[in-house]
Amino acid sequence: MKKLMFLMVASSLVFAGCKKEGCMDSKATNYDAEAKKDDGSCVFPEPPIVEPAVDTEKPKVSITKPAASAKVMAGSDLEMEATITDNEGVVSWDYKIVNGATEVGPTSATVTSAASVTGTATYSVPQDWPAGTATITITGTDAAGNVSDAVTADVTIEAYVAPDTEAPVIGAFTQKWPLTGVSISGGTGNNNGVKVMVDISDNMEIDKITLNLYNTTQSTIIGTKEYTAVGVKTWNEESQLTYTGAGNAGDEAIIKVIVTDKAGNEATLDGTVKYALGN
Repeated sequence: MKKLMFLMVASSLVFAGCKKEGCMDSKATNYDAEAKKDDGSCVFPEPPIVEPAVDTEKPKVSITKPAASAKVMAGSDLEMEATITDNEGVVSWDYKIVNGATEVGPTSATVTSAASVTGTATYSVPQDWPAGTATITITGTDAAGNVSDAVTADVTIEAYVAPDTEAPVIGAFTQKWPLTGVSISGGTGNNNGVKVMVDISDNMEIDKITLNLYNTTQSTIIGTKEYTAVGVKTWNEESQLTYTGAGNAGDEAIIKVIVTDKAGNEATLDGTVKYALGN
């Protein structure tokens, strides 16, 4: 009996020591459903490689300067401005100017990467550029290297004209009233004050004419006639300058003329006739 029990115990120990070993993790590629003891041999699949999304979207360009129908004179500055947008980020923009056979650029400018940027540039148009139409072409580039469709804007180039630095010319004074003498009276009637015609000319265009009746005794202006936006090269109109007799009677006055042309050049001239101011 003791011998039989010994054999049974020995058999169970042998059976227990023969349990199958293997990978017991069902997520492993070498999972063994029959394994009774995990032996640490599990092999797991590599995680799938996820390729990053490729940006293929082009930036978009909108030109804000020059405005439609803009005109620029040769010898002056051509201002350019464009807004460039992108789904990821704009990194640079380029502009090119074509005027007939002359081509400028493309010129590239980098910007701080952003979904929307405003690019500005100034080009000094040479004085010898001929009159005509110049075409500006602008493109934008994003971080992925995508280049926008080209956007264009036309600007009219006007022939260079040298700045006007010549002042107007004030010529002869022609007295129309009083008919004789230099005594004048105060008041606003047709026969009061003084009437005079002055020959004025300019090489380009007269803009403003001011005639002052100037009391030389008191150093003050007592009467004024002003013409604005004259817009002609030569001028000679009759002007009446009146004054108030009170406070001026017994003094002397002259006519002072100030003329400004369209370019801002100014000329002044004091008349030589001294008028005797009456009441």
